[in-house]
Amino acid sequence: MHACPTDAISINHELGTKIVNESMCVGCKVCTIACPYGTINYNTRSGKVTKCNLCDGDPKCAEACPTGAIEYGVPA
Repeated sequence: MHACPTDAISINHELGTKIVNESMCVGCKVCTIACPYGTINYNTRSGKVTKCNLCDGDPKCAEACPTGAIEYGVPA
């Protein structure tokens, strides 16, 4: 987030996630290099970066996981 030269990455305080404002992203990829977790990726089709936004609080991956290995909720 701090590496972005256009401030295109911000925090969704409701979900506690970082989000990318695609209209502000210039596709420089600095954030992909700076991210220590590898969770932000460059999309060659759009020329912008993308990352999981937890489907706005209803992550479909957790819903579809056949083994229950992916869970979403408030930590205990």
